[in-house]
Amino acid sequence: MSNKVAKRYGYALYRVAMEEGKGEAFLQEVSQAHEVLKEEDRLRVFTHPDISPKDKKDLLARIFQDSLSREVLNFLYVLIDKKRLNILGDILEVYRDLVYEEEAIEQIEIRSAIDLSQEKIHDLVRAYAPHKRPDQLVIKTQVDPDLIGGLVIQVGNQVLDLSILGQLKALEKQMKQV
Repeated sequence: MSNKVAKRYGYALYRVAMEEGKGEAFLQEVSQAHEVLKEEDRLRVFTHPDISPKDKKDLLARIFQDSLSREVLNFLYVLIDKKRLNILGDILEVYRDLVYEEEAIEQIEIRSAIDLSQEKIHDLVRAYAPHKRPDQLVIKTQVDPDLIGGLVIQVGNQVLDLSILGQLKALEKQMKQV
């Protein structure tokens, strides 16, 4: 259920952002709010049933007094009123995808067994997204020792698994078929 709800809120925020011409600005602000609020202790305060919505809103206003636009702050107030602040991360994902689609921004995720140098990351991005300008790309990197070696690159819905773990899983699958 929360996925459908997150989609509705994400689309609603997106419509407002597009009307105001603030797609990227709202994305930065909602991302900032999510980073601050995602800590378990803070989220517990904002989802606690014994704390009034007014007190929660006052606290939000103090935390983000000059860093959020009135529209984004009001959006967070609505989430408090509807008891949906706990799905802000899901809403952010939906909203981010909509903004990226609108602005033709592609996200590239690179998971590797070891930390990669900036030069190596740049080479990988150039190889797997040569048609994109740097301002059309968002690059996320993650070190995942479970891969054993190699890396996994995801561009949009396409996944290229060049990891040792991926090769071992493929080998296991082939052996089960024999």
